[in-house]
Parts: sequence; structure tokens; C-alpha cells
Amino acid sequence: MYNTIKSFNEITLTKLRPLIICDIDSTVICPKKDISYYINNIKKILNEMNDTDITEDEIINEATTLYLNNYYIIDNIKATDKKGFQDVIDKVNLLDGTLIFLTSRKKTVSELTERTLHNILNIDTNIYKIYYTENKINKGQYIKNNLMELINKYDDVIFIDDDEKQIKSIYKLNKYLYDKYNHNDNNNNTNNNNNKITCYRFEI
Repeated sequence: MYNTIKSFNEITLTKLRPLIICDIDSTVICPKKDISYYINNIKKILNEMNDTDITEDEIINEATTLYLNNYYIIDNIKATDKKGFQDVIDKVNLLDGTLIFLTSRKKTVSELTERTLHNILNIDTNIYKIYYTENKINKGQYIKNNLMELINKYDDVIFIDDDEKQIKSIYKLNKYLYDKYNHNDNNNNTNNNNNKITCYRFEI
């Protein structure tokens, strides 16, 4: 189905002119402190105050709010695998390929997103472009609607994301590509390998 990786160095790049479509959050960057940090901090404070009236759900809700409020602060963000990701970029450049980012973030945070990638990973977003689904549709559908012209220029297409639901949306896109190029009305079968997107699930 897909390969689960914990380092970008586990991605196989051997063909010329690869296209890598890469997620951002929890794939190339993530918060330095996860939600459990805020939950434990709140519980510690409540324990010191001897406050037993707040429920577990209320603690989780408060921790979630703190986590989200801090998520877009650059100083609170780190790279998941800085060296491994840079190695992938170097390989892509060596193979005359392209890397783009496809994120569920809203365009309203595009300036912050670009600044974060530059500060944390030294990414020039004029070279490595970012596309935003704004969480309106899944990524497979977004690619089908907006990026097929780009996809068709490359023989080796790789999709990297931490979200299994997004990866499953790529499976549907792969089926569409297979049907389109291998089961057309003229029965003109071609090698579908050039139209298949290989998926990797990044796990922190």
C-alpha cells in the first residue's frame, strides 16, 4: 500500500526527473512540544492548586487551545528530519527533478508558512512552491483538479504525508490515472507505471 518512513533518507530516488509532492505539518516540521506537554503542565498546576473540579475533557480542551495558539510561532517549531530532508532535496536537484509542497493550511497563513520553512529548513519557496488545499478537499482531489498538467511532465511521482487519509486519497487518484491511461476507449494500453504516484507515510 505505502511505505512508512521515519527518515527522508528511506525514500528511494533512482529515476531521472522525479517529482516529489510533500506535506508540511508533521512531515517536514512539527511543534517542539506536543499536546501531552500542555496536558501534563495543566495537571501539574491543578495539582499544586489542589483543584479537583476540572474534568479530563476540560483539561484536554484547554491543552488543545494552548497547543494550537503556539503552533504557528516559529520559535516553537522544529524540523522533523532536517538532514534527511536536505539529502532528498540534493538528490532531487541532482536528478533534475522538482519538489513542491502540498498542505492543508489556509492561504491566509502563506506568508508565515514561507517564513517558517525558510527559517527552519532554509527553503526558498520561489523555487520549491507551496500549494494550499485550505482543508476544503483532500489532496488526491486537489492534485486531480489543479496539478495534472504538472504530474504528466514526470515519470516518477512521489507523495509524502503523515496523514493516512490523504494517502488513501492518492490511491483513488492512482485508480483514475490507471483507468485513464490503460482502459481508454481505443484499448490502447500503455505502461501505467509512468502514471502511478508512489506514497510514503512519514511517522515522527
